[in-house]
Amino acid sequence: MYLAKYDEPFLLEHFLPRSTWQPFPRAADRPGWDCSGRPAHQWREANECVARAAHELGRPWPQTTAGLFMEYARTGNRAIYEEPYFQKRIRLARAVVAECLEFRGRFMDEIIEGVWSVLSEPTWAISAHAERQPGDPLPSPGGHTVALFSAQTALLLSETAYLLHEEVQTVSPSVIGWIVQEVDRRIVTPTLEHDWGWLEGHNNWTPWCSSSILGSAMYLLDDPQRLVRLARRLMDAVDRFIARYGDDGGCDEGPGYWSRATGSLCEFLEYLHSRTGGAIDIYGEKRIRNMGHYIADAHLAGPWFMNFADAGARPHPDPSVVWRLGERLGDEAMQQVALLGARKWDAEGPRALFPSFRRGENLGRALRDLFWLPAVTEPPEFQHAPCRWYSDLQVLISRECERDGHGLVLAAKAGHNAENHNHNDVGQFILVLDGYPVVIDVGQNTYTRQTFGPQRYQAWTIGSRGHNVPLVNGCEQQGYASKRSRAALPYRARGVRFEQEEVGERLAMDLASAYGEEAGFVSLERTFHVERNDGMIVRLNDRVEVRNPGLEVQLPLYSPCEISTPAAGQLVFHTPGRPLVMDYPADLLDVRLSRVPLDDPRFKKTWEVDRLSCARLRLEASGTTAEYELLFLAGVTNG
Repeated sequence: MYLAKYDEPFLLEHFLPRSTWQPFPRAADRPGWDCSGRPAHQWREANECVARAAHELGRPWPQTTAGLFMEYARTGNRAIYEEPYFQKRIRLARAVVAECLEFRGRFMDEIIEGVWSVLSEPTWAISAHAERQPGDPLPSPGGHTVALFSAQTALLLSETAYLLHEEVQTVSPSVIGWIVQEVDRRIVTPTLEHDWGWLEGHNNWTPWCSSSILGSAMYLLDDPQRLVRLARRLMDAVDRFIARYGDDGGCDEGPGYWSRATGSLCEFLEYLHSRTGGAIDIYGEKRIRNMGHYIADAHLAGPWFMNFADAGARPHPDPSVVWRLGERLGDEAMQQVALLGARKWDAEGPRALFPSFRRGENLGRALRDLFWLPAVTEPPEFQHAPCRWYSDLQVLISRECERDGHGLVLAAKAGHNAENHNHNDVGQFILVLDGYPVVIDVGQNTYTRQTFGPQRYQAWTIGSRGHNVPLVNGCEQQGYASKRSRAALPYRARGVRFEQEEVGERLAMDLASAYGEEAGFVSLERTFHVERNDGMIVRLNDRVEVRNPGLEVQLPLYSPCEISTPAAGQLVFHTPGRPLVMDYPADLLDVRLSRVPLDDPRFKKTWEVDRLSCARLRLEASGTTAEYELLFLAGVTNG
């Protein structure tokens, strides 16, 4: 294991005293918070942060009421409680940063009011995570759920106490005591005394909760024995999380969760690294290096990422964490992704001062943006590897050109339907041309109670009908109703073969098992063949064999682009630059073009359209086998 070698005696020997540990400058460290030497646009952004916090002074705080909390149990609506819950924490974080920047005391009452409001909440868990008695829409009394956002709330309060300890004490000596007491009572003690499911290491909950809890304890606890006992418990959990990854480091939750999986792992390791003066350091481990580098490969072009599993196509990996981890690993590609993200994916644009904080994230992200990311850097010359094969994750990324935003890019996956945050998408593929998404994975919907319930796969973008995988005789791929049913992994690609060729790559798989035995398939072979000569061609071949005669195959291709059919056997996807042309056998396939309304605001924000285009390919055969090939290549530039 990775952290197991650092036992309790080691931690007791190497942990720095809390009074000398300074992961970030405190507010009273005025040179540390002086932004005057930064570029002019960053100085303006600092002033804007102060001005926005000043505008909120004296205004009513967002209210997290019992009525809003009960809505999730009654209707499944998560957002109605989460909106004021997060806005309250955003406002508190902004006021803290504003006071640290200005340091005149005018935000202190505002900060204490925000702390008081958070401390007054019966539970820090959001309504979707809170523990309840059966049939009760409100949280159980006396029980403190240690979950993602309750732990993150503890960290926000702890960071506030760290940055402004003396200043808060000047207004009220009791406030820091209340923070210490409530963080201990609600988070630290329950973590030590209960076996929470996230301690098992299955997904992003483990490093995310662990980093928030360890940070909170390091900021507040004076008892070294208790701090070490908590740290070891969390280190064991994080070791289990690392161990469940493949050696290739691929994140099966998708790049949208990388910041809260490997990114949170980085935050956890940084707490240990800084508190021990660098004595705890596992950044040289191959698996850690690969887990970090995954985010650079998952970046396809501009703001677009491959978004297999439960991920949006335009995630926002925390630039400061990507940079710091890339810095620790000596990974230049990660640092390039970080700088592009901090510039809002414009290599020539200015580096924003609070790229994460401006998205409404927590106080820690604002601190990392300020103190981990370099203030001034030259625009990066981004170079992608032409081909990456993730053998454990079973994902292929092939590129025509190493330069970001140029040429054709293919991302394709095999895998299985028991991933964390799984979508039924075995065999899914994505095509990007000259920086524009063309054939897409629609992505992540707005979460409701259904999203993580037994009806999960009824949502069209989570079930296989929302992906460009075959629908054969009306049969969709199968998923898993619960984690306990995942052990055997029958719903997966089999016979997966990746071959590197002289002028390209080939990825082949049999998808039949993903549909279950009851579908009656003998085989469903899908092959991606990439050819690089003058330009790049992607060939997709599907061959279906069923047990009984008569079969119908439907294949949907979703796109934010306009699609036209200028001639039989040809589809054209129109981007602002070169079109993507798809040749298909017109004698075998019937093509219907349609529009798919996007009612979910998350989809509208991602694709910036109200409707997607869909080319639905259909084949009918009287026998037991059918086969077709699609050929994708760049067309001539418009105009």
